[in-house]
Amino acid sequence: MRSKKFSGPLTLSALVLAVTTVTAGMVQASAIRYALEPQQSNVGFQASFGGGGLTGAMPVKSANVTLDFASLANCTINVVLDVTNATANFPFATLVMKSSDVLDAARYQTISFTSTAVRSSGDGAEVDGMITLHGVTRPITLSAQLYRQTAVKPGDLSKIEVLLTGTVKRSQFGADGWGMLVGDAVHLHILAALSKAG
Repeated sequence: MRSKKFSGPLTLSALVLAVTTVTAGMVQASAIRYALEPQQSNVGFQASFGGGGLTGAMPVKSANVTLDFASLANCTINVVLDVTNATANFPFATLVMKSSDVLDAARYQTISFTSTAVRSSGDGAEVDGMITLHGVTRPITLSAQLYRQTAVKPGDLSKIEVLLTGTVKRSQFGADGWGMLVGDAVHLHILAALSKAG
């Protein structure tokens, strides 16, 4: 991970505490909207494949994130992934992944996630939302962590990274082709580098 961590658990709730400590009353301003830095953002995924593992990457096409460091309930996260430019760790796996039996990249060119609620959960934070994959929309809960980008000083909220992790099952979205080779569970690791918009 190239980012420098905030002190304490790397979660939205911990960030609220860290930022409040550093900036005193400054965080009580309105929520902050962030724009995506595409070249610094990526999505990693992992699934079982035959006798080994399938890993790969999928570009982040767009992201709109609004963070209220005084109230998690006011945070919103929207991310769109580019299926057409996804790659796997070997060429055959890339072809399988994009085929009509799995993601059908020719027909469904993006995967999108829209948050519906952000909440603290124990020592972490969770983001509830709706994910649309292979033309099917279903609820999902992702774990969220925040980082400040390299060389950004503590308390500076202008450039951050949001890490979302979770698991989807291909069978729930009708993308279950090649089941004899590819596992049903796909583990997601979405890292979006963001800059304060406006």
